[in-house]
Amino acid sequence: MSTTTILLVRHGRTAWTDERRLQGRTDIPLNDAGRREALALRPQIQEWMPQRLIVSPACRARATAELLTAGALPSVQDPRLQEAGLGEWEGLTAEEIGGDYRRWRAGVLTPSAGESRPQVRERVAAALRDAAASEGPVLMVTHGGVIRAALEILVGLRTDQIVPVDAASLTVLEASAADLARSRLRHYNLTAQAPVR
Repeated sequence: MSTTTILLVRHGRTAWTDERRLQGRTDIPLNDAGRREALALRPQIQEWMPQRLIVSPACRARATAELLTAGALPSVQDPRLQEAGLGEWEGLTAEEIGGDYRRWRAGVLTPSAGESRPQVRERVAAALRDAAASEGPVLMVTHGGVIRAALEILVGLRTDQIVPVDAASLTVLEASAADLARSRLRHYNLTAQAPVR
């Protein structure tokens, strides 16, 4: 069974990341620290020599992708890589949400006016299937919620088993379009300070 290397990168930090606010679909730009993180991660990305770049339409993801590749790869925006819509919770902190935050993180609650976990999984699975069917490695610059969904789809890790990925981190998987569930996790949550291989 042939596989494709998928490089999942969470965007760099934003003002809301630093304030621990849920961003969801709110289009928050990278801050200076986020730009530095993306630039620092660039050498690790270059070692993998990605052949394709697919990016969430959010400005924080697009800016991260540009910094990671220095414009060397043409990017394709894919709305299936958007962060989960968090409805009325966008802009709030875990403390402001209260006990429901833990239930959401465990995957058993959908925020009011938000996107459900099955909805996120469905669109992310479709994006992963398309990426796995293409020539790799494929760099996908996206969001923490999308990466959690990808790990559940590809290697069976439930949301409540996953430590959140850091801003500007790299997760590497080997995936087959023929059977996404037979994928293999090679690296998780690598930052600029971590060795790649």
